[in-house]
Amino acid sequence: MFSLLYRRSLCLGSLFIVAIHPYSQTSHATPATPTPRVNVETATKIFIASDSAAYLVSFSYHFDNLPNIYIKGLGVVRSKGSFQYISREQELEFCDPTSGALLERVPFQETTVVAAKPPLNEVPPDTAFSAGYRSYTWESPASLQERANAVLAKYFNYQPHENNKLTYLATTYTQLPLNKKLADRGVLAQLALLLSFPYDPAQRKYSFHVQYSAKEGRPLSDELRATNDGEILGAANEFVDKIVAEMRSAE
Repeated sequence: MFSLLYRRSLCLGSLFIVAIHPYSQTSHATPATPTPRVNVETATKIFIASDSAAYLVSFSYHFDNLPNIYIKGLGVVRSKGSFQYISREQELEFCDPTSGALLERVPFQETTVVAAKPPLNEVPPDTAFSAGYRSYTWESPASLQERANAVLAKYFNYQPHENNKLTYLATTYTQLPLNKKLADRGVLAQLALLLSFPYDPAQRKYSFHVQYSAKEGRPLSDELRATNDGEILGAANEFVDKIVAEMRSAE
């Protein structure tokens, strides 16, 4: 599985896959309609910035003839699974990770239409995250994407994207738990994470990096600003460790 993670191939967009269904030579019966390999459960339009629209989608898929498949923007994952994340694309695209052959392309169709302006789920740009990062080792047989999807969903929505053979998972902001002293002073804080991988790939393991963007709010103010407060950053580091421990719990 892991060797495929960093041997990604781009989908061959011009390739058409034709499914051939055998017909009986003695019967003119119409063959059964194949079960869809991708099922988009929900697709809701949202904003990830004041002028940037996206979809919050949840979907399941299965491609039984392959051990792994490539999902555009997310990377190589097992051939059967489910995800929920934010996408700026107009469709899902599934490919064979070895040949690059297009397996399935599924356009998004809104399943929930918001009457007013779609809600804001702010996803900071990559440049808004700290230059420094915390590095962790991933050596689980489980897919990091699958474990991150399960754990991050408890606290955030997230947007996957790829750049220079790395996968990035950028989250929305969530309320950061603070110690009693800060809470008693009315201090508020929010945190967003940026996970990226794989780094230093070796047999059956690699490193992943976690960066964060922390915001601080004060009493009687609705404004949240980037913070360098040591206590808040300490709380952020503890929260990151908690997230990683939950992701590793299936190892």
